Amino acid sequence: MASSRFFLFVFSAFFLHAASGVVVPPVLAANDSVDAITENGTVILNSGLKIQLAGLSVPPESIPILNSLLRRREVQIKYDKSLNSGDAETPKSAYVFVETRQSSMPIKERSGPRKKRVMVNELLLSMGAARVSENLVFKKKKDFLEIEKIAQTKGEGIWSYETPGEMKK
Repeated sequence: MASSRFFLFVFSAFFLHAASGVVVPPVLAANDSVDAITENGTVILNSGLKIQLAGLSVPPESIPILNSLLRRREVQIKYDKSLNSGDAETPKSAYVFVETRQSSMPIKERSGPRKKRVMVNELLLSMGAARVSENLVFKKKKDFLEIEKIAQTKGEGIWSYETPGEMKK
């Protein structure tokens, strides 16, 4: 574990932002596990990195969902450069991925369930557990708005008691 953290540190150092001294690698070389989730949805990794879910506004009622999806699980992070400033104190915006196991038919499974990588940002939107931050410009905004619209149409999560224009942040 210590060697993987050292490798992560060395890997991240190569992506050091020259002007501000902030590390913003495009993808972490190694997985890290989630230590905690704050009340505003900041994901704190065991390595100490603080991550905001890129492009999302996570309401307080969705924090338990986020905890059950991520707490003590290994995640992979992909940063969105368009959302990250040079401020070292601000949590970095990223797309967060977890690995899940899926099984198509129990009878046909001989080698065990297949693993699938799922983007938590998209999953929260599809569940109606988050909103797209419309005031931000980011790489996956168009995709996120489409997923949010489907959740709204189905009345998922927060959209079961809010209208689409209500409480937008």
